Amino acid sequence: MLSHVQKVKKRSETHGIKEQIEEATQIEAKLRFKLRYHVRFFPLAQSLDQKKRDRFVSLMLKQNTIQSLYQFELGYCKKGSTVESQISEISKIEDGSFIEKCEVLIQKSEGEEMSSRNDVPRIIITDCRLPWDYILLAHTRKPATWHTPHRKNWGVFKPGHFFVISLASFRKLHPDIPEGQFLLRQIQRICMRIVLPSETGDGRKRLSHDETRGCLFDFIPHLYDVRYFINLAFICEDCVSEILEAHEIPEGYRKGFLDEFQKWLNDTLPEKHDA
Repeated sequence: MLSHVQKVKKRSETHGIKEQIEEATQIEAKLRFKLRYHVRFFPLAQSLDQKKRDRFVSLMLKQNTIQSLYQFELGYCKKGSTVESQISEISKIEDGSFIEKCEVLIQKSEGEEMSSRNDVPRIIITDCRLPWDYILLAHTRKPATWHTPHRKNWGVFKPGHFFVISLASFRKLHPDIPEGQFLLRQIQRICMRIVLPSETGDGRKRLSHDETRGCLFDFIPHLYDVRYFINLAFICEDCVSEILEAHEIPEGYRKGFLDEFQKWLNDTLPEKHDA
């Protein structure tokens, strides 16, 4: 006869397996019917004048035509300059709550109709310095208020679908790298993490390594060596293995997913982008 603890453990394991099956089924459906992962971006950076902003928006929306895994859309933010100043203020609070507070600001600025879409990852591009001068921050816990309906209906989007990219920190470290190239590569990194969160359910890190290899997933908090993977379309052997073994993608679709993502990297190399 099972003890109370054993029964609880068994129910927990059964629920976990069921959740994994549901996620795999939803991903399989997306791949089979060529449905894309929606991604919404907000170019809030104040220094982007209208011409630069339009150029960046055109670059991002063009990605809808040259790859088939993701669908990008421009997010609407009421009073963007006010949100920018508020982000700047909360970035000075280094108590670990920045990303949650930033998420709430964006949700409020979107309006009820847009913010109710809980299945769309948000990518915020700001001119504000991030805590600790990081270039990129990601939400690694449950979203602040985007948690209805129940998690099982989130589709493939797990916690970790809110991201903030700082151009201020980027310019400080890499004044010689064109912003458009940098932003596109960062968004590609984020897009892979939308499907495969960098932390597995058991807390193991993946798609991340300290060594600089020129891999898209080189991990250094401030990305000092970002110039290397911007000019390459390389995914290292370790990261390839992580993708090909990821339970989030049905086994028969992993190779196709990786090939399509790799093609996207190849097609957006700087020389092709500038041509």
